[in-house]
Amino acid sequence: MRYPTLNTGQVRSVVDDLVSGRTPSCDTIALWRGAGESIEFEDLDAVLAQLKLELEVIGTDPTLTKDKEPFEGAVAVAIYGFLDSLPLDLLDDPGFWRYLAMSRFWWFVEWREADPLAAGNVLTYVDGRRNTEHIPLRLYLRVKAVAVGDNKALAAELKKCTDFWRSHVIRVRTGTAPTVARAFAQMQAGEGRLPTSTLRPYARRLNRMWTNVQLGLYDQAHAEAMIQELRE
Repeated sequence: MRYPTLNTGQVRSVVDDLVSGRTPSCDTIALWRGAGESIEFEDLDAVLAQLKLELEVIGTDPTLTKDKEPFEGAVAVAIYGFLDSLPLDLLDDPGFWRYLAMSRFWWFVEWREADPLAAGNVLTYVDGRRNTEHIPLRLYLRVKAVAVGDNKALAAELKKCTDFWRSHVIRVRTGTAPTVARAFAQMQAGEGRLPTSTLRPYARRLNRMWTNVQLGLYDQAHAEAMIQELRE
């Protein structure tokens, strides 16, 4: 599949234009890679257009302003099908993620990371090598970690969970073990949710288990039992 990419220099140029209020075209400077049929973005564009309309309606809601995670989860779930259908070599290319962030997700970057952007921290969220920060890569990995077939809802069920997804799932090996990530997320989505003060030491205990145990081999029942036992 042929697909567009941007290098880091091109991203800096586009960012400078966007921050200055200009609207550069990523397509005119994109570098194309791969072979065969070119990638089609129509389905993704239709989904994003609907999400942008929803944000225009709810974006000023005080509840959403205080906790942006529910909408981030909704965006992650909505775009997952398109992204997960793409070839693995494309998904492994940081240049593609740079292109995607700049050409189609800048509206979300501006809203979701308004404070860091105001402080001048822009490239963190559009550099395809930062999987815990980059948008939309982190959105894809969030759902990938917990999806079961067509059931992706868990990725959008947690509230006030920025640290949970970025620090305790995507950034560590837990994100590579879907049964464990699901069990962990289910605990945090339920009545047994751990507050931040106990979540962080709990997550450290979970991460240390990888030293002696191959958690990726756990089935769902064993993963859920382990997640509960680790609390005791």
